[in-house]
Amino acid sequence: MSQEAEFVKHIRNHLKEYGFTLIFGRGENVNVGQSRCSGYFLANKSCKEIRVAKNNGVWLNVLAHEYCHFLQWLESTDAKQNKESHAQFIVHEISIGNHNRWTEAQVDKAFRVIMEMERDCEIRTVRLLKQWGIRFDEKLYIKRANLYIYMHHMWRMIS
Repeated sequence: MSQEAEFVKHIRNHLKEYGFTLIFGRGENVNVGQSRCSGYFLANKSCKEIRVAKNNGVWLNVLAHEYCHFLQWLESTDAKQNKESHAQFIVHEISIGNHNRWTEAQVDKAFRVIMEMERDCEIRTVRLLKQWGIRFDEKLYIKRANLYIYMHHMWRMIS
């Protein structure tokens, strides 16, 4: 079995221990709410899953990233999970145009929480891929990760 296949098997088994499922989509993106993305991690009362679009050139990196969100979730306290869930809710609401429910300070804090969580996840992802000996372009991955985090800064500025 290849290193990549072993990696996927490890993730699937680890997720299963905690009642999560790993789902691969056939396209370049998967549906999440009313939008599309290359992958996501979801942990709530009704659904525990990682979903990754497999028909793109970076699906293994996306899987590693979403798995690192799972690892964050595992290590997190209830208070921290509530704080991050609240921040994600605010950022999502802002993204669909609901601006009037929160103060500027609340919105700033929500974006900051999300950016910190994503930065930690990206650092974990690079470490995990290297640990497993998964071949990837580390410099390109880090550039894309930095752009993803910076996108949240820009998103905040225009909202």
